[in-house]
Amino acid sequence: MQKSKLFIVLSWVVFAIACSSNANKYKPSDHTKAYADEKALTLMQNTCFSCHNPDMNIDKRLAPPMFMVRNHYYDSLISKEDFVNKIVSWAMNPNDSMSIMPGAVRNFGMMPKQMFKEEDLKIIAAYIYENDLESDAWYATWEAHKNKANPAK
Repeated sequence: MQKSKLFIVLSWVVFAIACSSNANKYKPSDHTKAYADEKALTLMQNTCFSCHNPDMNIDKRLAPPMFMVRNHYYDSLISKEDFVNKIVSWAMNPNDSMSIMPGAVRNFGMMPKQMFKEEDLKIIAAYIYENDLESDAWYATWEAHKNKANPAK
């Protein structure tokens, strides 16, 4: 009986040590980034791209494409936090005083106020900050996402 108790205690000690040492070594993997990117693309597809669609030709566009939005907000000096805050603030309450895209307002009108979830907007804005939406690589990612989401098309 004594040996079985000792075995159980030692097993738990080894398990606890293994778990704690692995917990300290955990770093986000490509899998978690891929999941986050997929979530952001899905949110953009469902929330943003009805107006800011990267696939529409200029005659059918309801708003500037998202890469143009990024180009107006992004520069190499802006922090991710500031970028996200600016995009989220604008999307939550678009108005003349906050507009930094007068050409877009002139061409498309003021973006109407929408009922977005702030957390979703933060995910979208972080994704936009981290990805060059004007690049061929991003467009290939977008095409793959669309094909995965709508395999029949």
